Amino acid sequence: MFNDYEILYPPLRLEYDNWSKQEAEQYLSWYISHVEERAQYVLQHSRSGMAYLSIEKIDETCLLSVWQWFLENAEVEAVPLEEVLRQQKAFEAFGDSFVAKTRLDVLSEYVIRDIAMLISHIFISKHPKLYWGVDAKSKRYIYRNRPIIKGFVDMRYGNPFAAVFEPDHMVHVQAVRILDRRANGSDLYNLYKLWEGFVPN
Repeated sequence: MFNDYEILYPPLRLEYDNWSKQEAEQYLSWYISHVEERAQYVLQHSRSGMAYLSIEKIDETCLLSVWQWFLENAEVEAVPLEEVLRQQKAFEAFGDSFVAKTRLDVLSEYVIRDIAMLISHIFISKHPKLYWGVDAKSKRYIYRNRPIIKGFVDMRYGNPFAAVFEPDHMVHVQAVRILDRRANGSDLYNLYKLWEGFVPN
């Protein structure tokens, strides 16, 4: 449980697909403006060994202690029956394997965003070729209107291609491993090291 954790509330409802380009840019500016503040806050609250270093001196090793703290304190709750029934109807052809019956609670989700800001800060501060952006593409684009880090180049599959890192989504993917007991304390650090490998020389 995240005792006495102060939530940073976003300025807009997070209905990304419905935002105008102006709203997406407003949210990006808000997000970037709070990255250092929330990175420092989550370090201090987790009692990381780097908590009292200046923000410029922290590095990816802090992700190990921060993530272990998150795993120890995140709360899981039941998905309301109405939502379960909606999912069952939507995914009827696939059976219950597509139906989520548990989820992380709201406070845990806010902490995930703060941790996403922390990992973002480390990427941006350590790698000058990386930069913030937002894409207002079609509604079929998975990261439409969301803050993303650009500048990565993925070379795993033959021809290199530009890759983007959506911090909230990427950290959330690691967090939900809690729900089926696959999470471990190195998940976040491993995520960072994987994507660091996509930073051009």
